[in-house]
Amino acid sequence: MRCLWGILAAGLLPGAEGSSEGPRWRCPVRTAGQGFARMEVTPEIFDGSRSSLEDLRLTGAGGRPVPYRLRWVPSPGPVRIAWEPVRLINRTYDPGRSASIVLDFGGPREKNRLRVRLSGENFRRRVRVEGSQDSASWERLEENGWLIEVRTGESRFSADQLQLSPNNFRYLRLTVFHMEDDPPRVEIESVEAAAAAEEAPLVEAPAEVRPARPEGEAKRTVVDLDLRYRNLPVAELALDATDPYFHRGYELLGRNAEREVVERRTETGFDRVEREVPWQPLARGVVHRVRSAEGGVRERLRTERFEGGFRYLRLRIHDGDSPPLSIRGVTAWRRRAFLVFDDRGGREFVLTGGDPRAEAPQYDLGRAVEALDRDDLPPAEAGRVEPLGDVAEAVPWTERHSGLILLALTVLALGVGAAVWRGLRAAGGGPPSGAGGKA
Repeated sequence: MRCLWGILAAGLLPGAEGSSEGPRWRCPVRTAGQGFARMEVTPEIFDGSRSSLEDLRLTGAGGRPVPYRLRWVPSPGPVRIAWEPVRLINRTYDPGRSASIVLDFGGPREKNRLRVRLSGENFRRRVRVEGSQDSASWERLEENGWLIEVRTGESRFSADQLQLSPNNFRYLRLTVFHMEDDPPRVEIESVEAAAAAEEAPLVEAPAEVRPARPEGEAKRTVVDLDLRYRNLPVAELALDATDPYFHRGYELLGRNAEREVVERRTETGFDRVEREVPWQPLARGVVHRVRSAEGGVRERLRTERFEGGFRYLRLRIHDGDSPPLSIRGVTAWRRRAFLVFDDRGGREFVLTGGDPRAEAPQYDLGRAVEALDRDDLPPAEAGRVEPLGDVAEAVPWTERHSGLILLALTVLALGVGAAVWRGLRAAGGGPPSGAGGKA
């Protein structure tokens, strides 16, 4: 009995088998050894790491940890804008033609974006923006801006922002021109303003773009992209469409694999089944190419910036009752990431990663040293990524040993029952010896 319990314990103790923790790959890093250097994170490193890159570790001679600073260019995440409400005065309208309003900022104030909410739905309205310091003389800032809303079924897509040249006018006059089927009066419901920083440039991410295909019943066109590397920080897509004029809502989805194996609970424990990986939403908005009555043409064929980290992307363009767009191609653009570190301790380093349980390292480097964001630091070169062996994906201990747990409970129940039976016999609970006889 003791041997049986010893075997069960050896198989059930969590430390009885090899751990799945630890890095899963390594690559050499070479520098000039002249001071601080920066190494660009390659697509191969993204592919083997967590999307946040928190699992990366850099070591020098003798396995000595080397602190580094992770720098994203541009910063990860969508562009965050501090919108502020604006005082609206002098609201006027010309029935069936236009609606105007004056924005009073209370004094000179720098700004370069407006976010406007209009009444109605399914519209495409041209906008004029003028600026003034005294509300008497006006200067033209934008003649051919566009505000667009598209509704298809229960989905709503909007392009409600106007980008302006940086200015510090106290007053802005906003004029919205009607569409042909608009009601006599269009309301400018609210306006917000912001001074948004210029967005840093992205780099192209080569991708396999699969031919666009229509989804007839859904009235939309789908384009799939394969970036070939997992966790690639794509932040924007650019659409190449040949159609002369259009405005369509879109939604963008992402995932890192097409199929996956997951654990499934059953009556006898757990088994593993294969399924399609669900898509995760990334961004939505409007792409358009429009022309005003005055002949001006404006277009926006890029998606809003988003926070990615996926290998596969799916762009759904909602066509409504219009024919599908003629799409010649889609280009993906991504962020860059760098490790900045002090390489005076040598010229040969090792980078490791892929530990699914690693937490973000806490180094003093970023807070104790200035000017680590310079672009002219000497480059460090990352070599080929090499796996450190097959590491099984961590599965909860109780799920890995469900059979042994069931066996242990069965043996325990039998042992308890046997002990109770022996106790009853020892206490005289059984029939006395020789108690039988003739009546």
